[in-house]
Amino acid sequence: MTLYFGWSLRADGVSFPSVQRLDLRFATMDLSSFEYPYVLDGGHGTALQNIGINVHEHPLWSFDTVIDNPKACLDVHKGFIDAGANVILTNTYHASIEVLQACRNMTKDAAASAIAQAVDLAKKAANEAHGEVHVVGSIGPYAIVRRDGSEYNGSYVDTTPRQVIANYYKDQMAAILATDLQWYALETIPRVDEARIALEVWESLEAAKDKKLWLSFNCQDSQRTCGNDMFSEAVKTISSYGSVTAIGINCTLPQYIAPLVRSATAEANGKPFVVYPNHGEVYNIEQQKFEVGSDDTFPIFLKDIPSLWRHNVRIFGGCCRVNYEHIDQITKAVETMKH
Repeated sequence: MTLYFGWSLRADGVSFPSVQRLDLRFATMDLSSFEYPYVLDGGHGTALQNIGINVHEHPLWSFDTVIDNPKACLDVHKGFIDAGANVILTNTYHASIEVLQACRNMTKDAAASAIAQAVDLAKKAANEAHGEVHVVGSIGPYAIVRRDGSEYNGSYVDTTPRQVIANYYKDQMAAILATDLQWYALETIPRVDEARIALEVWESLEAAKDKKLWLSFNCQDSQRTCGNDMFSEAVKTISSYGSVTAIGINCTLPQYIAPLVRSATAEANGKPFVVYPNHGEVYNIEQQKFEVGSDDTFPIFLKDIPSLWRHNVRIFGGCCRVNYEHIDQITKAVETMKH
């Protein structure tokens, strides 16, 4: 393996070591050829909170660490890799260019550079790992511009002009595609009409051609997305897009993952699934926090992994409030399947 390292400018003007060329293994993650499940990382913001960083204080949530504390961001990636993840998402879910311009007084180019810096951190963690680790570029829903938790109901789709949402996706996609990753994820999409807007923009971009993409819905129960679409119908719609390589479910209660997948497997046109639930708490939109209860439903998800594998789920991970311990549990469940 040959690696080339160079220097990039951080968003605040400080030089930063970055990967200029990557091992070709990052271009070769073929979900259809997996003999066993791959393990995705967990909640980046959760891991940061666990080391004393209050992500809720910041308009950019966990993305602020990319600019203010890149070592913490790098350490989180490495922590999930050490727990067994061989697929990691870039810490760019909340990297809204519009918010970066408003809150950090950045130019559009500087905001794109900050996104590139986040990707470099994930690449660095992957390249310093002992085994093969794949990096996937994360793109959050339009709701991250609002920073009000509205990705948990999708109400903004009714009140925001379609072109505004399309422009958001065009800017975010252009910035992260410039980093030349091979895999990308559109995450926590509450409604199929937003998914259509995002995919239409994706397919209009020259840089997106030949790239791999999963689109992930968040769901309110065992049948419906958070925007009240039937999940099986949403899967049928997006699986018809040639640009969609896989279909995801994220930030959904663990006990709903298996019934959701079973309801939609026949509608997926043979495309595989990627599943990464939250730890099991419900998000309170008004209070903008998870309601922590006594019931731990994550073990239900762990128990369902072998069955989900038979239903064409190829990557298993976690979302909000899923930490290193839970990724280790997923890793052990996957290892059990190998024997």
